Amino acid sequence: MTSELRRVGPWELLDELGHGGNSTVYRARVAAQGELSALKVLDTHKIQSERYARFVQEVSVLEDIRDFPGVLPLRDAELPERPSRRSPAWLAMPIATPLDQALSGASVENVVAAIRSIAETLSRLKKEHGIGHRDIKPGNLFEIDSQYLVGDFGLVAVPDAEPLTTDARPMGSRHYMPYEMFTKPSTADPYAVDVYCLAKTLWVLLTEQNYPLEGNQAAGSRHFSLVDQRPHPGAVALDGLIDRMTLLDPTSRPSMEQVARDLGAWMELAPGTRQEIDVSDLVTRFRSAAADELDAQDEHTRQIQGAASAIELVSDLTRRYDNAIGELKAPRALYRVPADRETDATLRVVFGASGSLVTRWASTSLIGVSEAPASVVLRIARAIEVYSSGTLYLMLRVEVKLDQVVAPHLYYWQLPLTEAPVGSIECQQLIEKSIEAMTQPVKDALVRFVAALEER
Repeated sequence: MTSELRRVGPWELLDELGHGGNSTVYRARVAAQGELSALKVLDTHKIQSERYARFVQEVSVLEDIRDFPGVLPLRDAELPERPSRRSPAWLAMPIATPLDQALSGASVENVVAAIRSIAETLSRLKKEHGIGHRDIKPGNLFEIDSQYLVGDFGLVAVPDAEPLTTDARPMGSRHYMPYEMFTKPSTADPYAVDVYCLAKTLWVLLTEQNYPLEGNQAAGSRHFSLVDQRPHPGAVALDGLIDRMTLLDPTSRPSMEQVARDLGAWMELAPGTRQEIDVSDLVTRFRSAAADELDAQDEHTRQIQGAASAIELVSDLTRRYDNAIGELKAPRALYRVPADRETDATLRVVFGASGSLVTRWASTSLIGVSEAPASVVLRIARAIEVYSSGTLYLMLRVEVKLDQVVAPHLYYWQLPLTEAPVGSIECQQLIEKSIEAMTQPVKDALVRFVAALEER
């Protein structure tokens, strides 16, 4: 602190408490009274700047909601007509303990209770004043006498106020902000933003990490979930809530009111009163001892999910072929059914597959005109196999033949065995190109099928 800044207005500056993007906070006192306060001094003196306008808006909002329960109260403020280094804009508030310091080493229950209190305050601010905070993080939340308070309204969103936000640059602390605050902050729903930020705050306070993860925190994410980071009988439920609160689509996140109710319900679950076995102290030890098996299980799950996406894509892209053969109104027609015996027996990866088979899918569409042994059959077959190496194999076949096992083909086309990493974009490209390559063979097979019937 320079000698020039030892006094601001009636305040004597003692030491610096913190520094943000727009201001510096000092421990200060009014000399005549000796009253200690946190004095927030705006760094800029440019009255036309966005930073100055936001400071003015912050003071205005705090004056409008003065003594609002759960908000760090405004004691005094000054907005000079001609701010300068010797006469800057400032506001004074009680000295409070940052929430991460206040909850250092606290139990899971105490952290949840604090965040529930914050959620209730944010919910009431929305309901009673239409206010969205937009910068919720541990450094902007405080504790005084066991009361949890919301502070620093520098990015506040107020209904019917002159808009200060543009899309020229992202807003807020990037570690806590949702994606919409980086792309379209001017139109981002401030209440959904607060829900997202509060979830990140809850995770940081529970895990005591320096920063949260970015983006959606899926409940099943091993290593980063609360089940791993902070074993507790109620960790699974909290992971689920954080997952919902951090969904990328802001319209899918719960309301702040619902978050408060969920946290309250969590506190009333009282795990100790239910006849359950608490293994929270064993989770870390188990996951360390079984790390290889759990990693393999995670990989298996990813492969199954990738296979399911590939199957859905193949089914969707080949639906047009079923529609085409359906127009023939053949009396014997089966569409998209599990593979018949011939397809299941022959359309397989026999040699060259790496690893063990994880999953297999096969489907057949087939038409004929009678039950007689000499009936002509058109068959469109698809099959997918996924192996533990992560490789997906795609197999496609179109054939027209007499409905006899040993009968020669009247028409035959089969895709050369193709492969790609399951779940990859390359795999999607492989499927789309292969199905497109199948289109002409299906057309040719339809022509040959009808001709064969004419030749009987």
